[in-house]
Amino acid sequence: MIKITKVTKEEQELIIKIANDTFKPIRPIGFDFRSCQPKVYSNPNYDFSLNHYLAKTEEDIPVGTFGNLIYKTSIGDKDYSFSFLGSVSVLPEYQPQGIMKEMMNQLEIDNLEHHVIFSLLTGKRKRYQNYGYEKGPFSYAFNFVDYTIHHFRDTKEVTLEEIDAGNQHDAYKLYKNQDTFKLRDPSNFYLSLKTGEATGYNLYDQQHSFIGYCSLSKAKKEIFEIMMKDMSYLPSAIKTIMISTHLEALTILVSPFQKEMIDALSLLAESISIRQDLHIKIYDIKAFLSFLYELNLKYFPLKDKEVVYHIEDETILVSIVKGKLQVTSTDRKADYQLSRQELITHLLMPLPTRKEEQLYFDLSECDRF
Repeated sequence: MIKITKVTKEEQELIIKIANDTFKPIRPIGFDFRSCQPKVYSNPNYDFSLNHYLAKTEEDIPVGTFGNLIYKTSIGDKDYSFSFLGSVSVLPEYQPQGIMKEMMNQLEIDNLEHHVIFSLLTGKRKRYQNYGYEKGPFSYAFNFVDYTIHHFRDTKEVTLEEIDAGNQHDAYKLYKNQDTFKLRDPSNFYLSLKTGEATGYNLYDQQHSFIGYCSLSKAKKEIFEIMMKDMSYLPSAIKTIMISTHLEALTILVSPFQKEMIDALSLLAESISIRQDLHIKIYDIKAFLSFLYELNLKYFPLKDKEVVYHIEDETILVSIVKGKLQVTSTDRKADYQLSRQELITHLLMPLPTRKEEQLYFDLSECDRF
C-alpha cells in the first residue's frame, strides 16, 4: 500500500534527491532540478514543502514525489485559479507498481480542494491522456541560422548583460507591462529566466540604455522568452546573441499573444514552426470557457457569435455581442457535443480546417513549473 503525504520543510532536500534519481537514467550527467527549476528549488525565499507531496511504501520508504503549483491570474475583472503539475517522479526500482496513479489521485484531490478551473503539465501525451489531460496550446517557434543573421541590414550595436537580483528592475518592469498572466514577482523573476538551465540577459543599446531582455538556453539553442522595449533593435539583438554565444542556429519561442513580436520575427526568421508541449485538464467547464474567451477577447477582435457546447452533463451558451462575453447554462440545442478533452482540441488545436475562430492559450516556459 502506498501512502501520499504532504512534504515537511525538513524533507525538501529529499524531494530533489528523488526527482534527480528518477531522471538520472534519461538526463545528461550532472542534471539537477535545482538548476533546471531554480524558481522553485533554488529560491531561498520559497518554501516548496507547501505544494509538494511524497509517496511512501508501507515501510515508510520514500519512493515518489510531485509538486502542484497553484496560480491565480486576472482577466478583465475576474480572477481565475489554475495549477501546474511538475517534478512527477517515481524511483526507477519502484516502476511500474501503480505509484504514479496514486500520486495523480492525490493531485485530483488537491485541485478539487483548491477549486482550480484547469490544470497544466508537460510530458508524454499518451501517459497523461489517461488522467484527463490533452494537448492543445502551442507557441510559435522562429528558426534562425548563421546564414540568416549575416544578411540582416542596418543592424545596431547591442550588448548583453546577465540578469541577477541586482539589475533586474528594467526587465521586470517590461515584463509587467507586456506579459499576459503576470505570475512572477521581484523575488523570483530573475530565477524564472534561468528555467531549463537558461540564462537571463538584459539587452542594451550603444549608450547602455535598456532595450529588452531574454531567457537563453545555449545548450538547447533556444530563447524561451524575449521582450523588447524598442522593437527596431530586434534584428541587432538576435545577431548579437548568436554571435556572442557562438550559436550557428537559434530558435525563438513566442506566445500567440505577442502579436508585435510575431509580426517582427515573421519578417526575419529562416522558417517558422509550431511547438506543442502543454497539456490541459478542465475541472470547471463554464469557468474555463469564460477564461479562454475573455483571454482571447483581450488580444483579438473575435466576431459576434452564439455557440452552444454540450460537454458531458453540461450545456453552455457562449455569447459575444460587441466584444462583451456571456457564458451561461442553457437548454438550447447544442452546436457541439464533446468530452472535456475534445473541447481542448476543438478550441485550441491548430487544425487546418475550422468551423470556428482559432482560440489561443500558452504559458511561457519560464512560468510553468
